[in-house]
Amino acid sequence: MRWCMGMAAVWMLWMAHLGPVRAAGPLLLRDADNTVAAWPAVRLLVDEQLTLTAEDALSRLDDFQKPTKDATLGVRKDAVWLYIPLAVDPASEGRWVLDINHTDLNRIDVLLLQNGKVLQRSVLGTEVPRAQRPLPGRTPAQAFQLEAGQNYEFLLRVQTRGAMILPVTFNTPTGILGRAVNEQMLQGVLTGLALCLIFYSMAQWYSLREPLFIQYALLTSGSLLYSLHFFGVGQQYLWGHSPWLTSHAVGLASLMAITGSFLFMSQALEGHNPQSRFLRRMRWGALFTVGLGVAFALDLISLKGLAAIVSVINGALPVNFWTLHSFQISATLDMLLFMRVLGLRTKELHTKVQHANQQLDAMHSLAHTDPLTGLPNRRGMQIELSSALARATHENLLAVYVMDLDGFKPVNDQHGHDVGDELLVAVARRLQCHLRQSDVIARLGGDEFVVMTGELQSTTQAHELGLKLLEAFSSPFALGGIQVQVGLTIGYAIAPIDSQDGAGLIKLADAAMYSGKQSGKFCVRRNTGDLALSSA
Repeated sequence: MRWCMGMAAVWMLWMAHLGPVRAAGPLLLRDADNTVAAWPAVRLLVDEQLTLTAEDALSRLDDFQKPTKDATLGVRKDAVWLYIPLAVDPASEGRWVLDINHTDLNRIDVLLLQNGKVLQRSVLGTEVPRAQRPLPGRTPAQAFQLEAGQNYEFLLRVQTRGAMILPVTFNTPTGILGRAVNEQMLQGVLTGLALCLIFYSMAQWYSLREPLFIQYALLTSGSLLYSLHFFGVGQQYLWGHSPWLTSHAVGLASLMAITGSFLFMSQALEGHNPQSRFLRRMRWGALFTVGLGVAFALDLISLKGLAAIVSVINGALPVNFWTLHSFQISATLDMLLFMRVLGLRTKELHTKVQHANQQLDAMHSLAHTDPLTGLPNRRGMQIELSSALARATHENLLAVYVMDLDGFKPVNDQHGHDVGDELLVAVARRLQCHLRQSDVIARLGGDEFVVMTGELQSTTQAHELGLKLLEAFSSPFALGGIQVQVGLTIGYAIAPIDSQDGAGLIKLADAAMYSGKQSGKFCVRRNTGDLALSSA
């Protein structure tokens, strides 16, 4: 929020030279001008006791003084009378709209006079129900039909609890419409941007459960509600029917934004550090503003001093587009910069999640992979087998081979465990070279391996694959400077023909393999059920 205020001050000081130039005499209304600023012709009379009537004010026209500041009279308890003499151009059509481009004014009594006679009276401001207002726009406005070439006087009495900002203008219908359309478009764009940021941060909070996002949503919502109130969009579309909301919206919105700022900045700078004094103080500050909000909502305190653009309210700078919109523009820039902070936090969270997933994958790999060969171990094989069985049908058979090396123990005893381990790795690579990429090879332990191959069209195809694997072990293995020869005994079973259960298939294939060992080794044998019974 301090950054917002700094940016607002820079904008306002830069644009100060755009203030109106004071002029003497009646205000000339010409249709070609479309919009005529009234402040150069305004004279003021302060009613400190709140007792002056319109007749009293008219009788004291000589006491009216030229304002020493621009159209910002600060936060005050008294009422102010404005006297505006004007002359209508002889070529004018006479249709003019009095407009005060500041929405948060409680009551404005407007009198149109000619030669001291009151021609028309009206009341504007937030205290007037929207259905009874002369024009349904954002700002207090009243249309008048004036005669060309005539002189008139306007007498306005203004009383408000907030900042008395009075950018009074007279506008042709074309001028007021153009200003209204441009302002509505600007408010629509900035409001839409703020809503997108709010919904995005709330979605991120719901997804990630990171409190920084909901705190950002609170901060942005408060800033948005303040802008909606300040520029009259809230009264125009949302809470204009509720006098309580109309009078309390600005204070509650300001306190909401301050609360969000306390929480967001502390979370962004300190994170979840419970030992941080700064974090505790910021949270106490947020709690204090929440208490102020409750007290304000219950009308226990008054927040007349709440104002975002302090220098404008004090009349130090002119009231124009840039000074009135400086808070909204800088707040929008603030929201976008804070979104960058959220982006960095999101990136940090994603990095942590990615690191955690990598650790999880590594742990999963250790739990399901044989560290020597890189093949699935028994646990990994069971997962792969369950998945393959779900796809096995009589048209797409699944063959499960259990195989044991012939002559591995003598090689291990003669050449040592290092050569034995190297041989097991070479066996795994040779099996992979003779199988499809979709087939699964697993090492159960020792010199025992399992091969699973699916999408077979016949039992003959399964037997031929077994013979192919057997033939692959007819040549020796070259391990460094030595060559070793090992054979292979294979037992297999077919799903769903021989069994539809994973454990049952392994048991059948294992029994067939042991039967082959007992019958002379280096063979392929299928078990359809009879070998399992004899093995048992």
